[in-house]
Formats: sequence, C-alpha cells, structure tokens
Amino acid sequence: MNVLTIDSKARSQLSILLRELGYSARFHASVEELNASLKEDSNGEVVLVDVTLETDHSALVNSFASVIGVRFIGFQCFTSTTEASVSGNSDAYRTSLFLPAHAERAKSRLKSALVPLRTQASGGTRSSFKTPNSPLFKRGTTRPPFGFRSQAGGTTASEPLIPEYLVCASEAGRLFLGRIGAISDDDLATVLVGEEGAEFELVCREINFQKVADRTPLHMFTPNDVCLTDLETLERKANRERTVLHVYLGRSDDFSADALHEVELFIDYLSNLRQPYLRVYLAHAYGSEEFFREGVAKIFKPLTNKLRRLSLPSLADRASDIPKICHGTLGLLRTAHPFLLVQQISNSAVDYLVETRSSLSHGQLIRILRNSIALSKRPTLGVEDIKNYGESGLTTQHLLESMADENYFPPEQQSVNF
Repeated sequence: MNVLTIDSKARSQLSILLRELGYSARFHASVEELNASLKEDSNGEVVLVDVTLETDHSALVNSFASVIGVRFIGFQCFTSTTEASVSGNSDAYRTSLFLPAHAERAKSRLKSALVPLRTQASGGTRSSFKTPNSPLFKRGTTRPPFGFRSQAGGTTASEPLIPEYLVCASEAGRLFLGRIGAISDDDLATVLVGEEGAEFELVCREINFQKVADRTPLHMFTPNDVCLTDLETLERKANRERTVLHVYLGRSDDFSADALHEVELFIDYLSNLRQPYLRVYLAHAYGSEEFFREGVAKIFKPLTNKLRRLSLPSLADRASDIPKICHGTLGLLRTAHPFLLVQQISNSAVDYLVETRSSLSHGQLIRILRNSIALSKRPTLGVEDIKNYGESGLTTQHLLESMADENYFPPEQQSVNF
C-alpha cells in the first residue's frame, strides 16, 4: 500500500493503524515518488492520499484511471486545534475519510474503506437501505420463517411483553416485540434481516432479556474472530452449567468465506446435539450482498435455509417510537456526560425527525442526535441544530462524528502515542 503525505503525525498514525490491520505501507512525500512506486508495481495497489496536500488531486487520480487495480482513497486528519472543515480536494476521490485521534474509531474507518468491494460499489459506504433489491431478502415478500425444526413449538406470551432495550411504542414495534416473544426454544439459529442501520445488536440484547432475563449476558463474536473451536467450547461450557446462552455473530457482509463456513459447520454441529444450549444470531442488511467478500454469497444463501428469519421493522413504520428514542438518547448522553449544554429537545425538532423518518435508519437517527447534542451551544435542541449537524455524505459524517468525539471524550482518553 502507498501513502502520500508530508504530515509527520499522519505518517506515524497511519503506520501504526495499517500495521495493526495487517497492511504494509510505503510512504511518499511527493507525487513524483508515488508515481515512480506505482509504475514499478501497480497491481492491486491501494493509495491513501492526504487531501490537504497542495497538488492537483483530480489530475493525480485521472493519471491512473486506466490502470486496473489502483484504488485512490483520500484522507484528512482531524484536529481540534484548527477550524474543522472538509477539504474541497476530497471531491476528487470516490472514497474519502477523516482520521480522528481516537485510535479505534480511526481503525474502524480505515478498515471499512479498505474493503475492496465496498469502495468499488459505493465509495466506501454500505448500500442504501432505501433500495433493498436483494435477491436473497426482498422487503415485502412473504416467506415462511426458517428453522431446524417445526416452528409450531413457538409460544406467544399471554400478556404483552415489556421491552427492556428496544423502543416499541409504535404498532410495528409492538408486533415485532411479539415476534421476539414467539421465538421457540427449538430455534437454534436466527438471521435478523433489516434495513441498513437497523439496531441488530439491540434486538439481540432484547431477545436475551426476554428469554433469560439477562441472567447470562449476551455473548458476542466479531466476524473476524469467529471460529468453530471457540463456539464449540462455549457450547460445552453452557452444557456443563445447564445454561442457555445467546450469541450474536455480527453482520453477514463483515464475514470472510472461511469465517462464515465456520458458522455453517457450527450450526450443523448444534443441530445434531440432543440438547444444545447455544442460540446463534446473524444479522443481514437489505442489499448488502454486493459488499460480500469473495466466496461468501455461495455459502450464505444455502445457510439461510437452515435459519429462522426475523425481519426488523423499518424506522419509516415507527413514527411513534421516534419521540421516545430522542428523549431516551438525550437522557443517556446527559447522564454519561453531564457537562453537555443541551438539556432538552424541542417538540419541533422531534416533529422534524418524525417527518423525515423515511430517509433515516435507526443508526442514522442515533448518530444525528449524538452529534447534535454534543455540538449544539444552546440548552434546547432545535430544528436548525438537527439540520446543521445532519449528514450529507460520508466525509461530512466523519467530520461531525470526530467533532462530537472531542466534546464527549477528553483528548488524553482518545489517542495513542503516534
């Protein structure tokens, strides 16, 4: 990988982050050095370019437009010591990102940008939930729930369930909570299907609460860390303790083919046990198949035929949930960060979010609230704050998120020694 920057701090930061992500980087201080390196070997090269560098960025990108395998990604280091703004040079790149001082957030952004299919398909972002044209999961289609065994064993609570983690004030929310209650003990593995930005992890936490009242915590594996041995070890531990454990494995488009194959093997292993104790959950966002890594689609489609399907409602169908989400989010943020200036959200701001809900996912709503509450300088959050700190693109999202981080976390808690 090649990196073009003259910023010594950026060089140090990227050197550490790329090494932790498994990449070897060659740093260049001039376009001439970069060109010479790419002419020697440009096969499958990723090029990170500091957008604050004084050069013709469009010309640089266009000079390699015909070279197969070269991908340019613009980056800009966020610093609170200067006025935060998006460099106009970022427009020259299909993918661009802000690198904050917060090491883990910076690593997450880099990791997302460096996945080839994501950058090629949509400039570094996941597909929009507004156009769920998935061949596997099309919204609005009728499809029986998947399961190892008959779903007739599912029971419906005699009394309405009380949500612990989810907001279910809307009719769609209440119906969804009822479907959680109807999950059978025989449903060993479930695929959670929803729009991009749906609250998949919160759903798993709600399931864990409704089924075992959080007597045991929700167990989580990141897709990169999933392995058959660890899952089998956890199953044997649960068996010895005679305790049902719920396990969230993450999103399908974050899996490699090898890791997803491990999940497939484990689900087969569970189905052959006389009394399994693990319940496994995998998330899938509509349209995310275009971001699957090589070999994943071939495994994922037949795997879903072994799983129960649980579809999450869209935020567009949950107007009544949005006021509670807004006020609940403010309460949590002020409890954790009592120095925030915002004390309340105006009714007009809440109404605005309700009116624009069709263009939002749950994740976007939470992010907009988080950024707006951190950055507003007024005690009451108004419509203008929501509009000012909304999102118009990936780079703007990164900038606002980084600016909010500066308010939520003291600098000494964010960075590592770059």
